[in-house]
Formats: sequence, C-alpha cells, structure tokens
Amino acid sequence: MTAICIGSRPLVEFILSLFYEFPQEECNGCKNSIAYPSHMTPLMLAAICNNFAIVQCLLLRNHRICLPHRPDCLCSECRRIARGLSKSVVTLDTYRAISSAAFLWLACSDPSMAAFRLAADLEICMEYEQDHRMIYQQLHHNVMAFGVRLVQQCWNMEEVDLLLSRMDGAPLSYCQIRLPRLRVALDCGVKNLLSTLNAQIAVQAEWCGGWTDYGSDVVIDTWRHLKHTFLYPITASIHTFTAGFYVRSFNYPVARYISEMASYVLFLFVLLLIRLSGRKGDHAAERSIKENPRERILEVYAYLYAIGMAFRHYISLSNRGMSAFYDVWWTWFDLILLWLLSGTAFCWVMTAASVSQDGLSKLHRKHWVSYDFSILYDIYFGGVCIMAFWRIFYYVQLRRYLGSTVISITRCVYDVIIFLTIMAVVMMCFAMGISCIYQPYTGNVAVQSDDSLVQMKETFSGIIITLRNLYWSFYGYLGPWDYKLIVGNAGPNYEQTEHLFTMIAGESIVAVFHITVVVTLLNLMVSLLVRKADEVQRNEDCEWKYTRCHIYTDYFDWYSAVPPPFNIAFIFIRLAYQLVRKEFKFIYPGLLVDRTLIEAPENERLTKEINYQTLLRTLFDRYRSSAEYHYSDVLKSDGDQCLGNIQGEKNIPQPIFMFMDDEKTFQRLE
Repeated sequence: MTAICIGSRPLVEFILSLFYEFPQEECNGCKNSIAYPSHMTPLMLAAICNNFAIVQCLLLRNHRICLPHRPDCLCSECRRIARGLSKSVVTLDTYRAISSAAFLWLACSDPSMAAFRLAADLEICMEYEQDHRMIYQQLHHNVMAFGVRLVQQCWNMEEVDLLLSRMDGAPLSYCQIRLPRLRVALDCGVKNLLSTLNAQIAVQAEWCGGWTDYGSDVVIDTWRHLKHTFLYPITASIHTFTAGFYVRSFNYPVARYISEMASYVLFLFVLLLIRLSGRKGDHAAERSIKENPRERILEVYAYLYAIGMAFRHYISLSNRGMSAFYDVWWTWFDLILLWLLSGTAFCWVMTAASVSQDGLSKLHRKHWVSYDFSILYDIYFGGVCIMAFWRIFYYVQLRRYLGSTVISITRCVYDVIIFLTIMAVVMMCFAMGISCIYQPYTGNVAVQSDDSLVQMKETFSGIIITLRNLYWSFYGYLGPWDYKLIVGNAGPNYEQTEHLFTMIAGESIVAVFHITVVVTLLNLMVSLLVRKADEVQRNEDCEWKYTRCHIYTDYFDWYSAVPPPFNIAFIFIRLAYQLVRKEFKFIYPGLLVDRTLIEAPENERLTKEINYQTLLRTLFDRYRSSAEYHYSDVLKSDGDQCLGNIQGEKNIPQPIFMFMDDEKTFQRLE
C-alpha cells in the first residue's frame, strides 16, 4: 500500500511477487494497519491516486473492485446491512476509486457508458448522502470532466458518430434512433459533455438530416418553410397515408419541428376562435355548448389535437421512462394541458346529455347549480387557454437570447416552490392563531356614540377565511380597519366594551406576520432567485445547449414524423404497414422493435465491435498525449470552456486530495 502511494510500479511489482504462495491475499486490504482502513484494497488505493501504471498492473493480476450499491437500493443485502458510518465510508471510498480516470479508462470496457451511469449514480448519492454531499459533488465533477476530455479526443465526425451511435448499454427503445448514446447522456444529465463542440456538431447534423445546406440558401429555405407551415396539412396528409414514402422531408427532425410549430399555432388559433365565440351577452343563459356547426368543428379539431398529443405523450413516456421523460418542464405542461382538455371534453359531453335529458337548453345562470357541467366546462376551458398559450415558450427556446431567458426562469421555479411552501406553512400557523383570537367575536354588533351600528367583520371568522385574507394581505389588501375588534355594549350607560388585551394581541400577531412574510421571506425569495439566476447566467451556454439537445431529441423518433392530429392516423398506418411487411418484432413487454436491430448479421456486429474498440484505443492514446504535450487547439479550448462551467459553480470544493487531479499527476504507462 505504501509503494502504491509512492507511485513506483517496479516496487509494487516486486512486492506482489512475494505473494506467489498466497495469490488471493494480495487483493485484500490491511486488516490491522494504522495507516489504511481495512476496506481499502490495493486497486482502490491505486485508482484514488489515479496512477495509470499501477492500476494496469493490478488489473492484469485479476484485482477487482466490488461496485457499490446506491443509497436508494432496496435489495435484500442493503436491507440487511444497517446504514451507518462504516457503510457510508466504504461506499464513499469505493465511489472515489471508480470515479478516477485511471479506473474508467483501464477497468471499463466502455468508458463513456460507465461515465454516464456513474454520473447518474453520483447525483443519487448527493441527494441521499447529505453528510457527504460536497465530496460526492466533487466526484461528480471529476466524472463530468472525464466525459468532456473523452469526447474532446475525437478529431472528426466519423469518430463522434461511432461513439454516440454505440447501442450497448442503451435501452432497446433508444436503439431505434441513430444516436442512442445521446439520449442516454440526456437521461444521465451530463450537461457539460453535451455542450462540447463535437457533441453539438453531431446533434446539429442529425437535426438537419437531409437538409445539409439548411440556413445557407434563402430561397430554398423559404420554400421548405412554406411547405411545412402553410402547406403542412397537405404534405402531412400525403406523408401519413403513404406510410412515409412520399414527402420524405418529414424524416428530418428540423422539418418535423417546423410542422409541429405550425400545427400548434393553428391549435392556438382554434382555441382563440372558440373563446371569442363563447357565451356572452344574450347567449350567457345558454346551457348548451357550441350549437353552431362551425363551432362544433373547431371543438372537435381541438379534441383531435389533444388525442394526438396524448398518443405521442404516452409513447414517449413508455420509451423513456417516467423519471427521464418528466425531467423537462414542457412535459409537465403537456400533462396538465391534456388533463384540462380531457376535463373540457367530459363536461362538453355531459352538458349535451343533461340538456337532451331535461330539455332546458336556455336558462338564466341564477337557476344553475354551482356544479353544473356547463360551469365546469368554462373553468376547464379557461385553464386550457392559459396552459396552451403559455406553452408557446417551448418553441422560442431554440433562439439563443430568448431561450436563455426562458431557461433561466424555469431553473428558478424550484426555488419559488420552496418559498411558497415555506410561506404556506407560516400562513397556516398564523391563521390558526389569529382565528382562535377573533373567531369568538364574529357577528358582534355595537352602537357607537353617534347611534350608528357597527358589526364585527368576518375577516378572521375561521381558519380558511383567515388563511385567504392573510394571503391577500401579502399584496396589501389588509388594514387594521378590516379586523377592528367589536365586542358590544354593556353597563348602566350601555357603553361600548373594549377588550384591550385581545386587541393588542391580535394586532401584534398580524404585525409579526407581516414582518415575517413581507420583510423576511420576501427578501429571502428575492435573494434566492437572484443567486439562482446568476448561477444559470454563468452557465448560460451550457444550459442552453443542453436544453436544445432535449428539444432536438424530441423529434428523432419515428412517431414524431407528423404533428397532431395527423399523427393519430400515421402511427396506426405505419405500424400496420411494417407489421404486414414483418419489419417489426414484438419484444416483451409491449415493445415493437426494428428487426434490423436484433437480427443483424454476426459479421456486421463483429465489425462494429472492432471499430469501436479501435476507437477507444485511439482515444486513450490521444488522452495520454494530451496530458504530456500542452498546446491549444479548437477542441482543447472548447473542452476547457466546458470544464470551466463546472469549475465556476458555487460551493464546489477543491479536490479531496491533490493527487486526484489527473492533469498534474498523470503517469505514462510503462
């Protein structure tokens, strides 16, 4: 162990030769050492020291590291072992070892996939192991830096494509797109790797598809935009009913994006027409909804669009999984929008059924019950309009400056939710206390000196109404006159009674509430939002490119070829056509996979494997050379910029040990 810390491979090999009679003992740690813990094995120590030569030596002698279980693991072994200091330390040291560049390069058959999965595991560790959060955060930084350096060693797009098109380790549903590793990287949240120049060029090339000259010719681009905006109903119909054989531009993600944006604008226009033709004036008493045939057509189109959205939403959720799919804000918007649209459709049908049953198609609203389906329809449709028009910000995220602003706002939502939760708890505490003081005086009437009557207001007459008034007081809608204490008149002269202590206690508590919420919590929220916005602005380039990759990959799948509602017919026609031609194979549980993915010839698989392993060898040689020869080029400068985004984050400590910095202590393999 001491020889490993010294870093001398010849000395380590000499000591290992002394274990020829006990070959298994050399893999164990020191049980009674005062310098090294018993769980620290030679390979773990060499990996933590990031000594490539010694790690290689130990791996050739069949040294192994047992991979740790994540803190959220619920297996029988983890349930049997109680969580304690020793288990946390062993897990932490193991993650320190496998997070080193030496271990990832030499011990892993696929370093890029290992880095992706390890980054995701370290994020889970940061969430569960709060005591060691900063250390896990530093390890996460090391893994992210390793990923950036690995992609940086690709010197042409053929190498980048070979790296990102690797299917091993990716879910079967991801293998149906050309760059499955790209979606794995998105799921693992490796933002800095995806923001590198190589990754962005590869994603941009996949995004443009066959439009390789997109953006260079104004005339051609204008025709393309016209074909996929104003003419998209015709072109999408042709592409749909020919199962994708005609108008092949719908196979390009950028064309799909343009068509979907045009379709969504049309959907918003339909919602606007429905809203403008709403019940108002003399039509406010109508219980029936959209009796006009034109209005019914608009309503049916809106519901068909919702069905198309639901189809795509469900298929994407099934392919990607819940945690990965709902990692971005617009999927939550779609979910809420679909819920509101389904509620609108249900109320529409139930209103028609109620009117046909009782025959009261026109009745003044004062005779309606509060839960009438026609009233609920207006509520749901109002929510649909809010969410639908709000979602338009999804499409502007591809514009650099507007998109960066939207991304900054969405990154602050989590802090706003935390603040609102704290404020709700504080308001509930004060609501219970204030209502306890004022509720007994509700309804009291007193005669003033001018013989006028004054009645106690119901401002704090109950917990719910108190909570409501305290919320609006946050915006300045509560003054002392709104909760003036009225006791009544008593005594021989029938004078107005004053409960001084109650009045002082009540106004003092309300004053403390305003100080707590307005002065303290409001300023706290402002400072939190400013800090979060500054953090996002520092990483603006990385955050925007990462979000852009998310949007790009939304249009890589086959079922996103045409926008809603045309995708309803397209999905069924395409599936039926390929099932008839036996191009798909059913894989349990409920997944249709292209046969070329699972029935590829053995020679083709072997060729891909050889090419990939050759690429890894080349990348490793370049990685070694880059640590020895310090010069600057475009790729190295871009990698340093991406790594600078990590270094610029707040509350990131320095490396635990200086020998963890592989740029300073990289040792060449002997």
